[in-house]
Amino acid sequence: MVRIETAPWEHFVFDDFFSSEDLNKLRELTEFFPVCTDQGERLRVRFGDKWKYGEEEIQETDLEHQRKVLSDMVKRKISKIPELEELMTKYVQVEYQSLGKDFAWKVHTDTSAKLFSLVLYWKPNENSCGTRLYDSDKNFVKEVDWKFNRAVGFWNRSHHHHDFYSDVDERITFNFIFTV
Repeated sequence: MVRIETAPWEHFVFDDFFSSEDLNKLRELTEFFPVCTDQGERLRVRFGDKWKYGEEEIQETDLEHQRKVLSDMVKRKISKIPELEELMTKYVQVEYQSLGKDFAWKVHTDTSAKLFSLVLYWKPNENSCGTRLYDSDKNFVKEVDWKFNRAVGFWNRSHHHHDFYSDVDERITFNFIFTV
């Protein structure tokens, strides 16, 4: 089920995004991935081909097959949503991201290489910090609450300001980035 919300700008909220079967695939793929428990730190692992934005250092993997499996799972899930139809032909970069407690990323808009971002809340199972959304003047408007297996998606637009942070020792998301 998807909710299309409009404040402060259009975004998509999916509860129970993946099926039990898909969740098990995701667990198997990432069972031995590193976690970041250092306060204020972030660790990112990218699946598949090299693709870079910004100057951040990101661990690369050669798991192109797994990237394709995850990409197909996401596309299957969103394929029935008319507003997202154009994404079906796009390359999906997949990133695993682990944040340590007190990590905070600045209020920002996405880089121009991103067409659409979909963030899956993975760990912890209990409440944590969601994604904060801001208006065009960078005033806080709302937070998409954390819930295990919830995904939040949005188009890359110049006024789609957002940020994220962690208030727990281990906050893990999967970022599915549909590229231009």
